[in-house]
Amino acid sequence: MDAPSAARFLARLLLLEDDPAAAATALGLSQVLRGVFDHGDTELRSLVQALVERLGSAGSDTAYRRGAAMTPHEAGDRLAKPFV
Repeated sequence: MDAPSAARFLARLLLLEDDPAAAATALGLSQVLRGVFDHGDTELRSLVQALVERLGSAGSDTAYRRGAAMTPHEAGDRLAKPFV
């Protein structure tokens, strides 16, 4: 599994574990590592919708930007550490 896919998988897992803020941050990491956000991906859109429902639009956006603001190197390092 490549790093962007691992970050998306982590986002789904964190959402299931009732940590939507960390899930949104992980989703931001996936965008940094992939280089683009795939708006056409139905699974991705579903994940974003679930995050907005749990955190609200502003909360989801803030948590997402926390991950998306990282450099690719920082994102890779963050992905390698436990998300707690």
